[in-house]
Amino acid sequence: MLFRSDVAAEMNRLALAIVSRTLFTANTDADAASISESLDEILVMLNRLVLPPGELRLLLPLPSTLRYKRALRRLDEVVFRLIGARRASGAGSGDLLDLLMAARDDLGGAMDDEQLRDEVVTLFVAGHDTTANALAWTWHHLSREPAVLRRMEACLDRVLEGRLPAAGDYPALDEVERVVAEAIRLHPPVWILGRRPKNALELGGERMDRDSILLVCMAVLHRRPELWPEPAKFDPGRHTPEARQWRPRYGYLPFGAGSRLCIGERFAWMETVLCVATIARSWRLESAGGDVSPRALLTLRPRHGLRLRAMRRSTS
Repeated sequence: MLFRSDVAAEMNRLALAIVSRTLFTANTDADAASISESLDEILVMLNRLVLPPGELRLLLPLPSTLRYKRALRRLDEVVFRLIGARRASGAGSGDLLDLLMAARDDLGGAMDDEQLRDEVVTLFVAGHDTTANALAWTWHHLSREPAVLRRMEACLDRVLEGRLPAAGDYPALDEVERVVAEAIRLHPPVWILGRRPKNALELGGERMDRDSILLVCMAVLHRRPELWPEPAKFDPGRHTPEARQWRPRYGYLPFGAGSRLCIGERFAWMETVLCVATIARSWRLESAGGDVSPRALLTLRPRHGLRLRAMRRSTS
């Protein structure tokens, strides 16, 4: 059985469903297309807002600005509906939305609907777009590395013995984790991040004033030959426990580092590895050609999607 599909779009829908049900106990399938399109439009505009003329764009009736504002309204409709339904029901689900609604500030005040909206939208973006792109780039590399794919499939067959993976299988799926780790080395979903120094400093012979904006580009860092021999080569072996011992502390930053390390890192690893394991258990994805160049917005994504052939695989 053979299917052709835009795997990047499919992974986007999958990650959106997971973040909705895991964090908000909500089924957003009916709104998936609207949410996905809205988030795409918002990410494109956010990428423009950090460049000159920046926020001036929001004051002009440009087509891109009008699309951005429509996208915000569509996303608000979905999020406010989720919040309103939870308040109206009065029933807790034990999810993150419950925790946000129960949170109190130093004066005992709770978040209003607008504050909750801001938190929920942030988690929607951070919890689904990065994971969707990590999955897409993983399938891209697996489709071009048949030896790596066969080795990963052998791990899945040995660990799962034909059943669906569960959270308890995660530690044993080390081959899958190494494949994902190498995919996001070459194509880190969060490809650049900014930091402000608390005090003036000298870095690389350049003086940085306090509150300067320093940019760290992981898309470049992860391909530096002095840190990664044959940096363009896809080699999951770089991520074995033995190999990690020799890795420079700040040579691999797919989730940032330090006190601002991504709060969802462990969740993201487990989610991505289990998604790959679930799909690869039954399907083999192979390249269907086409341009797979990256597009660097706030996240790094395939510019024209990712067209792959999906074929059922048989296991013993």
